[in-house]
Amino acid sequence: APQRAMWLRWVAPKNIRVLRFERCVYSRRSASTSLPHVETIVGVEVHLQLRTQTKLFSRAPTTFAATPNEQVSLFDAAYPGTLPVLNEACIRHAVSLALALGCQVSPRVCFDRKHYFYPDLPHGFQITQERTPIAVNGQLQVPGTNKMVPITHLQLEMDSGKTVARDGSVALDLNRAGSALIEVVSAPALASGAEAADFVRTLQAVARALDISDGNMDQGSLRADVNVNLRVQGRELGSMFDPEAMITTPRVEIKNVTGLRFIAKAVDSELARQLAALRAGEELFCETRGYDARENATRPLRRKETRTDYRFTPEPDIPTVLITQALVDQCRAEMPELPAAACDRLVASYALREDDASILVREEGAREYFEDACQTGAASPALVAAWVINELLARTRHAGLRSVADSPAAPRAMADLLGLVERGDLSGQRAKDVLDIMFSGDERAPRDIVREAG
Repeated sequence: APQRAMWLRWVAPKNIRVLRFERCVYSRRSASTSLPHVETIVGVEVHLQLRTQTKLFSRAPTTFAATPNEQVSLFDAAYPGTLPVLNEACIRHAVSLALALGCQVSPRVCFDRKHYFYPDLPHGFQITQERTPIAVNGQLQVPGTNKMVPITHLQLEMDSGKTVARDGSVALDLNRAGSALIEVVSAPALASGAEAADFVRTLQAVARALDISDGNMDQGSLRADVNVNLRVQGRELGSMFDPEAMITTPRVEIKNVTGLRFIAKAVDSELARQLAALRAGEELFCETRGYDARENATRPLRRKETRTDYRFTPEPDIPTVLITQALVDQCRAEMPELPAAACDRLVASYALREDDASILVREEGAREYFEDACQTGAASPALVAAWVINELLARTRHAGLRSVADSPAAPRAMADLLGLVERGDLSGQRAKDVLDIMFSGDERAPRDIVREAG
């Protein structure tokens, strides 16, 4: 018999105060941050769910979209007497990512408890790394630019569960509770929403190249928190301020932004809100906010907790983990080609523009598809790159496919089609029509499709 989904209903205890915020929407049109005396300060915290068979501290599986509360061990549900058992594969994945980002890997790693009350956190604390993160002091170069974004640290931690609003109540799904996360924290060195989105996109490409995470934001395996504030010279705020004084706004965290496009919009919207509030003489707070995509505005969630509020304590049930040099050397030897190196190689080997090469590198499966098509020699690399970027990627997204690797048009068939265009046997518009036919599931060679269509 089919199993029914089991949901856990959360009822707030009577002694817990629930803070409610009035809806407050700030229009992006109210202010502009592209001003000579306004400095934007943006940092990003990216949470990558690691691709492992089991969770960080238990042997529960991590299959996506399983029946609610079907993948929950006794430890994940915080049963008394259960103990965490560290998943070694998570350590290897974290070391690989640390090396890819040029970080210094810590030889001794400890875990800590971060206490806070959420209904989807059964333990009442999260096991994380506050004192000794697994790696520190790295950097990430965004392909197509010369900007190096400093990475302050990487830390392993367990994920929480998920709350789902249904039938006027809040249901809990603990399948995700205890899954392995690696948090990558950048320095506040980004200057706009576009730069923040590019940083996350590049980190996503690195994780996929290492095969440590699928990085799908729509499935929640990559989530981003963005920290935003402004440094404004008084002359931009009116006569009530000293024209030469620098005013720094409190740091605001925009929580769990989903989608690269929404990261850019959320940052720009929040920057505009802070500048408008300063000009109006309104008080700003260090707080956590959410992004409303329909209103293109951020909304308050809660005041920002301080380090003291979390009551960090050492995790007593997990001993100190020693990361040997042999493990580091093994992970370095198994390192695949990373996006920045792949971008440089495509430019040098195929004479591509740097912008085109960076797109091929960051889109999942696009680089491999491009190189497979070029190996046939049927069409020039520049033409193949243009069609992969402008035509194939668009059709792949429209068809709801995960990547161009799932395209019905094989690399060899695409190269043959573009060879007809390059030789003048077929116009560009007619070639697009043929590509549409190939996407409909027609497995014939492009020349046969053209011959039959006349």
